[in-house]
Amino acid sequence: MNHDLTCLCQWLRANKLSLNVDKTELIIFKSPQTKLDFKYKFKIDGHRITPKSTIKYLGLLIDENLNWKSQISKLKSKLTRAIGMLSKLRYCTPPKFLKTAYHALFGSHLLYACQVWGMNSEIHIQLIQKLQNRAIRKITFSDLNSNVSPLYNELKIIKFNDLIHLQNCIFMHQLENDLLPTSFNHFSTLVSDNHRYQTRSVTRGLHEIPTVRTHNYGSLSIKNICVNDWNQFKSLFPNHINENLTGNKVKSLFQELVFNYYASH
Repeated sequence: MNHDLTCLCQWLRANKLSLNVDKTELIIFKSPQTKLDFKYKFKIDGHRITPKSTIKYLGLLIDENLNWKSQISKLKSKLTRAIGMLSKLRYCTPPKFLKTAYHALFGSHLLYACQVWGMNSEIHIQLIQKLQNRAIRKITFSDLNSNVSPLYNELKIIKFNDLIHLQNCIFMHQLENDLLPTSFNHFSTLVSDNHRYQTRSVTRGLHEIPTVRTHNYGSLSIKNICVNDWNQFKSLFPNHINENLTGNKVKSLFQELVFNYYASH
C-alpha cells in the first residue's frame, strides 16, 4: 500500500499536481465483529495518515461499519432544526409557500443520497419517519396524534420509506435504458438472460434477485432492495412497462400508487 502511495505521489509531481495531505483521510471498512489486532502505518510524502472510524465525503458521513449511524445522527439534528423553523414560519406564511419551505428546509435533506444511507435497520428508518410526520403535522396545524396518511395525500408529499423505493425504481429504469455510467453495466441481470423458458418472470422483464447470506450487508444492500422494488413495480404496472416509459412516467405511476394507498389509510 505504501509503495502504491509513493507511486501516486511521483505521478502527481510528474504532472505538476499536488495532494493536500492535511485533507487526506483514510478509512478501513469492516464488519462490527472484526477487530484489527495490528496497527497500519500509511504514509504520503513522509506524513503518516491514521485510519479514522468516520469520514466525510460529499456531505455524507461514512463510517467503517457502513451502518450510517453517524450520518443519521447528523441528519436528525438538521431535520429537528428544520422543524423548528417551519413551526415559526407557519404563522406568517401562506399554505402554498409553506409547502415550498418544507421542500427547501426539510425535504432537501431527506432526499439527498437517501438511497445510500436509507438502506438501514427499521429502527433508524422509523426515527426519520417520525421527524417527517412531525414536520407534516406542523405545516398543516394538525394535532400531534392525528393520522398523517391523509395529510401526505392532501399535500402530495411522499413518505420517507416510499421515497427510497421511488428513487430505487427510477435508478433501475435508468439502468435498463443505459442512462447510467458503464460501471453499473453488471449491476443486475434479467431473468431472461439465465432462463430460456417463457415464465411470467421472463415475459414481464423481471430481474434476477441476488442471493444473500446476511441481513445487514445482503438483504439491506442497495442491489437487493433495488431489484425487489423494480420487480414489484413491474408486476403492479405490467401494461405500462414498455420502451416508451420515461423516468417522469415512472415517478407519476409510483406517486399514483402511494397516494391511493394513503387515501385508503
